[in-house]
Amino acid sequence: MIIFLLLEKMYAFNVDLHHLFIDFCQAYDSVVRDQLYNDLRGPGTPKKLIRMVRATMTNAKCRVKISGLYGREFPLATGLRQGDPLVTTLFNFTMVSIIRCVRTNPGGTIYNRMTQHLA
Repeated sequence: MIIFLLLEKMYAFNVDLHHLFIDFCQAYDSVVRDQLYNDLRGPGTPKKLIRMVRATMTNAKCRVKISGLYGREFPLATGLRQGDPLVTTLFNFTMVSIIRCVRTNPGGTIYNRMTQHLA
């Protein structure tokens, strides 16, 4: 909805609008947990929440089931648990950290026009 409104306004004022969509393949599987814990330590995040997240992910193990048979257990060192209600919020913490690390100028000019990024 927001993108539609942006497109509508830019069209009304005859302003070019460029957007970039990124498809994160296996995004939840690629989160580095130690980095996530550091990202959670930002202002406003309760320490108890960080401890609880760490406790649910520490020593996590997995087994694969194929045709009713279970394979050997193996440790999960990276990634977020699929189906966990907190996963989207935790992934957002990771994305905010990545965006902060990227050295971009969020407000600048291209061809005498102001630019912004919404992330």
